[in-house]
Amino acid sequence: MKLPLSFLSAFLSVCLACSCAEPESADKPSRNLFVIDYAHESNGTFYHATLSLIEGQPKATWTTSRSDTKSSKQMPITEAQFREIWDDLNDITVFSQNAVRDPAQKLDPKTNHIIAVIFQVGEQKGLQTYMIPAGEKSQQFTTWLAKIGFPEK
Repeated sequence: MKLPLSFLSAFLSVCLACSCAEPESADKPSRNLFVIDYAHESNGTFYHATLSLIEGQPKATWTTSRSDTKSSKQMPITEAQFREIWDDLNDITVFSQNAVRDPAQKLDPKTNHIIAVIFQVGEQKGLQTYMIPAGEKSQQFTTWLAKIGFPEK
């Protein structure tokens, strides 16, 4: 399944917009949020994780799908663990080397690990997508996958 980056960007934007129960007002401060969205398909199983830190509340959910079977589970995560995972996105070279720069780039979770990050701190907002080859052997990246709870490694 190949998805255009614009689809992922729009999807994440809609998800974040819908996560607000009430509209932002001029006298209400903006929310601080950080979201990491991970997708990869391997050996017939589709893996999807969403890790977030919204207003200081960490959350991690893993979903796996294979044929007719789909399961989701919450994973324990602390704010410190989330921040370490987030900081690794800047510290591990493989991320900067595989940052998606073309908005028309097709994303293929069969041949790549797809990682999209989105953040909002006050009025500052950002989105970045990474497409790491499935065969990536970097020990730092393998360790990062273990930190996010990737079940296959």
